[in-house]
Amino acid sequence: MAPFIIDYICAGCRDHFREVQEGLKALKTSFAVNPRMVRGLDYYTKTTFEVTTKSLGAQNAVAGGGRYDRLVKDLGGPEVPGIGFAVGVERLISLLPAVMEDIVRSPDLYIAALGPEARKLAFRLCNGLRTLGILA
Repeated sequence: MAPFIIDYICAGCRDHFREVQEGLKALKTSFAVNPRMVRGLDYYTKTTFEVTTKSLGAQNAVAGGGRYDRLVKDLGGPEVPGIGFAVGVERLISLLPAVMEDIVRSPDLYIAALGPEARKLAFRLCNGLRTLGILA
């Protein structure tokens, strides 16, 4: 059996991955680390992800992606961090309820966070407001 790539990541990537997991835990969002998941190792950096559902049977991936921190530079541009993802539109549509409420087009509240600690607090605050139906 081949070794798991997660056992050989650098300290910076390990710290980033821990921070992503802490954010998910702060939001009480369930997740599972899959050491066998492989997504475009030639262009992804740090964290990759898949969004899955139990409502679609065996084809349960709705979206997937990750960070592309070197992609622009590899294509001849400046060093620009980024993220990319793909969504299975048909799968996403099949998960929508039959009747949708009106879509709100502007936020009820905007929170600007200055600094790492404020960003963590704002992240949790915005999520709490969103669970109450407030667009933040």
